[in-house]
Amino acid sequence: MSNSGDVDYSSGLFDSYEQDFIELSDNIRDNIIGIPRCYGEERMSLMRKLTKQMEMIDRCIRNMDVVVNSNEITDRKKLKAIKERMQEYNLEHAGLKKDFVEVKKNIDSYDKKALLGDDDYEDYDRSYTEYGDSRGQKIAEETKRLLDSGSESLDRTLRNISDIENQGTEILSELGQQREQIMGTKKRLSDVNEDLRTSKSILSRMEWRNMYSKIIVVIIILILLGSIGLFLYFQFRS
Repeated sequence: MSNSGDVDYSSGLFDSYEQDFIELSDNIRDNIIGIPRCYGEERMSLMRKLTKQMEMIDRCIRNMDVVVNSNEITDRKKLKAIKERMQEYNLEHAGLKKDFVEVKKNIDSYDKKALLGDDDYEDYDRSYTEYGDSRGQKIAEETKRLLDSGSESLDRTLRNISDIENQGTEILSELGQQREQIMGTKKRLSDVNEDLRTSKSILSRMEWRNMYSKIIVVIIILILLGSIGLFLYFQFRS
């Protein structure tokens, strides 16, 4: 069974992979847009860099899937939010792979035409540059869509946090009322205890007075008996 440390570790690990994915995704988009505007060795260098970045983002998305499917994150709300983001990242990853394949295909075709000295080379170069601009616009639109989706997800998260905060406030209020009730009950018990001590003291004094009265009565009776005895004694003697 996973403990809280495992959950925190897995969630933190996913956040780390997620940050890497976002940074790589931004860099890949920039490079895909930039490649059609480069030439010669600069273009080849950028293409090699893009290929390496695609390998890195492939590993990154696989690692994110492993964390999500590891059953280490037991917080259902957190896991649900992560899975929703993973759906967006998988779509984004698929789009990046598709764009990469297109760019690589066009680069190979471009280089082949340039090597063979095709008469349409310059027209192709111009159309490919225009393709890069068009593709950049599409990527910008896709980025905006993802940002809007992320904003909606953030709004939902903020609403959940607000609901939890309200519930916490209500619980604290109820606990405060219960504390006041407990304190009131404690005060009443203290008053009752004080009344019991007073009653006990009064009963003790009454008991002592009763005993004192009995002693007085006994003494009076003894005195009377003694007086009667002396009276009878002198009567018989005379």
